[in-house]
Amino acid sequence: MNRKYTRQELKDLGPTGLYKLGKDELKIPGLASMSDEEIANTVVAHLDAKGLLLQDAAPQTAAATAAVPIPAEVNVSYPPYETSGNYAGKSLAEIYDQLREPWSMANNVRCFINGQTANISHATMLKAGDRVEFGKPAGEKGD
Repeated sequence: MNRKYTRQELKDLGPTGLYKLGKDELKIPGLASMSDEEIANTVVAHLDAKGLLLQDAAPQTAAATAAVPIPAEVNVSYPPYETSGNYAGKSLAEIYDQLREPWSMANNVRCFINGQTANISHATMLKAGDRVEFGKPAGEKGD
């Protein structure tokens, strides 16, 4: 990876874009268990350490520019599928029911919200900026 970023470009990526940048390009471990602010700060630190962080026109402190506003979208994944949408305010069960058939999800999938284990129920409500990850139980092979 040789692309350089300004802090403004990183802000424009939003939480989902920063998560993908950190996971796919920078290969930062443990992002799934971090908050959006922790991800932003970690990505900025990694880019800076690699000399890939450009200075914006007006100098600003890292703390003032690293935090990224949380969008109204929720990121949902079930490898190899991933989507972002306006799922805030919906229950985890609604999202599972909506995506189960098109994504061929098993009935016994595991679920994590922002890296924390979650039960698929109508009582579990999603908030803007949440990252929902569905996965097969350990030891099960893919289709």
